[in-house]
Amino acid sequence: MRRAAQMTWAPDSRGALPFVAAAAAAALAVGGLVARSPVVGISLAAALAVVAVATRVSLLGATQFLLALLPWMLVFDSFMPPLSRTFVTAAAAGGVLALSLPLRYRSMLGPISAAVFAAVILAWASLATDPDQLTKLAKVLIFPVLVAAVLSKRGQAVLPQVRNVVVASGLAALTVHLLVVTAGLGREGYRYGVGEKIGFGPEIPHELALLAVVMAAAGLTMSERVPVRAGLFALGVLPALMTGVRSALLGVALILVVMLYQSRLSGRSLAIVGMVAAVAFATGAQGALTERLSADVASGANVAQLSNERWIIWDAAIHSWSGPGPGTWLVGTGPDTIPDVVERAVGDRLIGHSDVIEVLVELGAIAFAAWLLMWLALFRGGLNPMLLIPVAVYAVVNGAIGYVAAIALGLVLSAACRAPPRPE
Repeated sequence: MRRAAQMTWAPDSRGALPFVAAAAAAALAVGGLVARSPVVGISLAAALAVVAVATRVSLLGATQFLLALLPWMLVFDSFMPPLSRTFVTAAAAGGVLALSLPLRYRSMLGPISAAVFAAVILAWASLATDPDQLTKLAKVLIFPVLVAAVLSKRGQAVLPQVRNVVVASGLAALTVHLLVVTAGLGREGYRYGVGEKIGFGPEIPHELALLAVVMAAAGLTMSERVPVRAGLFALGVLPALMTGVRSALLGVALILVVMLYQSRLSGRSLAIVGMVAAVAFATGAQGALTERLSADVASGANVAQLSNERWIIWDAAIHSWSGPGPGTWLVGTGPDTIPDVVERAVGDRLIGHSDVIEVLVELGAIAFAAWLLMWLALFRGGLNPMLLIPVAVYAVVNGAIGYVAAIALGLVLSAACRAPPRPE
């Protein structure tokens, strides 16, 4: 396999002075902005870092850098400018797609369904007038782009080269997050009031939990030694449990089921389960989640209440889609329309809490069929299923398609952490 050409620039003695002057000017600008606005200053520093890296490394290196940056942006979400995570994820997705060129496939199911889904999104984008609708469509478009990339032959051949850097960065970010919450920094008990620890991501507990579960699954692929695998898995599981997000627990449980099934209940896999459970209980990481579930049961909550009124939301959304007739069935009610429907039904603006509902209702049956076929192609595409499971779980019971950073990492690592292909 040919390596991508290195793009480097090294100033000679005559060109060093302008370079140093530019660096000094940039440092002064960053320092001044940090003094006046930390967020703007940090943003400028990050932008300069991206430019510097992009001019000195190959396409593979730049893509690695962008993917490795995403976990840190989630962990320090409180300090990130609006939409910065979406822009970085879109740039990373573009890099992954470029690495996957030329696009050739063993099966055309994935790329055709991704093309249909993308066409529906672009059609709605041409009609959208609301900036919120355009933002949501831009996020949703990242999913089919990554599907087309990770299912390609070249993508699956090249992406294992990003595994070590991206997984190491993700686990390092989660380690820092654990240190932050252990030190009592950031928010605690912010969303559910059960002592959940979210650190500097109070507005994104679900996406932070999904990131943690994805990294936990990736950690299982980094070594064959039981203590190492258990330790890396725990680095993802502990922060996921601390968020109190129930979808994360379901994702962790299914990953362990798949691991035990693939290993045929081997002693090594059982040891990993036991060690991770022991660490979780010893540290009390599961406390927020068990307290949340106990509070629900003690209050005598019914099924709808236990699901955060998901059934009510889903019922209102489905009726808004089915009522108008066949035209709406095919093309949907339009992007970002579910919150308006739910507000009329329950008096609060809530999202669909499931990609099944959001894609079907807002984008229509054509897009929904393409979405289902993309997932079928992913699970049949020779990727690592343990990296796909947490994203799929979120897609069904919580909604994931808007969590662009966590989804990008899950899909890319499903190709990067896949088993070596059998000889053809």
